[in-house]
Amino acid sequence: MEETSRLLTVKETCKYLRISPPTLYRMIERGEMVPVKIGKRTLFERKDLDMLIDAAKGALSKKPQPPRRPRKEAATKPKARAKSTVEPERQPEAKTQLETTPQTEPKPKRQPKEKSKPKPEPDRLF
Repeated sequence: MEETSRLLTVKETCKYLRISPPTLYRMIERGEMVPVKIGKRTLFERKDLDMLIDAAKGALSKKPQPPRRPRKEAATKPKARAKSTVEPERQPEAKTQLETTPQTEPKPKRQPKEKSKPKPEPDRLF
């Protein structure tokens, strides 16, 4: 790899960034890197690779944010009530559709077929 070369091949780029070719292609798909296409060749500008490295350094050097406190839930959950000793009267439950439909008799089980008797062989002439 020439040190003065402005454009690097896929292999040279992988070596420069110390990543595998599949990782490089995933980065291209995600839009993290933009290749230069010249004919069938896929090349990368060294300055773009250096900017990618600098951006990664900047992301690592930032102070980590303290974890955020979880939000207080809205009044969706009812508050727990003290249990009373007197049980309220219960209303009879409405019957479901399955309970109101008339029950039909189950279908009779299939009887297995009787095995047929083997046919007798014809007399042999030999």
